[in-house]
Amino acid sequence: MTGPIGADSWMDVAAYAVVGIPALVASLGALRVAKKASAKQEAIGQDVSVVREHVANTHESNLRADVDKLLVGMVEVNRAVGRIGDEVRDERAANASDRREMWAHIRRQDRIADKHHPDEP
Repeated sequence: MTGPIGADSWMDVAAYAVVGIPALVASLGALRVAKKASAKQEAIGQDVSVVREHVANTHESNLRADVDKLLVGMVEVNRAVGRIGDEVRDERAANASDRREMWAHIRRQDRIADKHHPDEP
């Protein structure tokens, strides 16, 4: 064995190259993937910071609690709108009944007028 790596001939050096070069290429590939992953994690971290600023800033209440209160309020608004719709429907029905009654009175008055005043238009 001669030299620091223990290679006795060029064939030994070639054997070390055959074993070492793929390992070197794999290591460089892994390093490249790790750098890309690190850059992506940094970008995601910045995005999370922006989201955190909007969600958990100086408010005294939690965002989820605020959303739950809004949902309860929306249910109450939907109920109120439903009641208003029911009232409008009832008013329309009452108005339709009043209109029918009014037109019945007008026809009756026209018949009376035609009976007692046949020559007048």
